[in-house]
Amino acid sequence: MLLGGAVGTALRLAVVAGVGASPWGTLVANLTGAGALGYVVARAAGRPATSPATALLTTGVLGAYTTFSALAVEILGLLDGASAAAVAYGLGSVALGLAAAAAGLVAGRRRAERARVTP
Repeated sequence: MLLGGAVGTALRLAVVAGVGASPWGTLVANLTGAGALGYVVARAAGRPATSPATALLTTGVLGAYTTFSALAVEILGLLDGASAAAVAYGLGSVALGLAAAAAGLVAGRRRAERARVTP
C-alpha cells in the first residue's frame, strides 16, 4: 500500500498542477477519485475487501489521490473572505463527490455484469 500511496500522491500533485489554482485542483482530484473508487468497489464485489489488489487501489492509490484534509483547509481559507463561496464549495464538493461515486458504482456494476455475460 505504501507504493500505492506514493502513486496516488504523485497523481494528485499532477492534477493540482495541471488544473492550477486551488481549490479547483483538489475538487477535480476528489471527484475523479470518488468516481474511480466507486468503480473499483463495484468491480471488486464478491472479492475480499482486504485483497492485496483492492487494498492497493482503494486505500493506497485512491486514498492518497483524494484528500479530505486539503478540502477542509480550502473551505477554511474561503471562509476568510467569501463565506458564501466556502459553503457552496463545501456542499458542492460533497454532493458532486457522492454523484461521482454513484456513477462509478453504476459503471463498475455494468462492466462486471457484461463480464459475467460474455463467455
